[in-house]
Amino acid sequence: QNGLQFATISAGFATSCGVTTAGQSYCWGRNSRGEVGDGTTTDRLMPTPVGTPPLGLENVAMLNSGGSHTCVVTHDAAAFCWGMNGNGQLGDGTTRDRPTPVRVAP
Repeated sequence: QNGLQFATISAGFATSCGVTTAGQSYCWGRNSRGEVGDGTTTDRLMPTPVGTPPLGLENVAMLNSGGSHTCVVTHDAAAFCWGMNGNGQLGDGTTRDRPTPVRVAP
């Protein structure tokens, strides 16, 4: 992971996420509810690409983390969220935790 240059970082309860200067999103830390967004529930000690390879979440303009979830907006105005969703905070019309980014419903 050497050489990552972050433009912004946001911290949740026990997970941190950032957007690189190239517009790629990474998260690390606790992952029991899918907070890292890598499709697993394995804690990550190093920055890990968000999304399921090879289609990671890129072209990110803005990122913000809540207690145990994170949302991003891409440069083409699409919104995605992942992590804990017990109160519907991911905006996908469910209360299921999501370990990978889901598009916010219109």
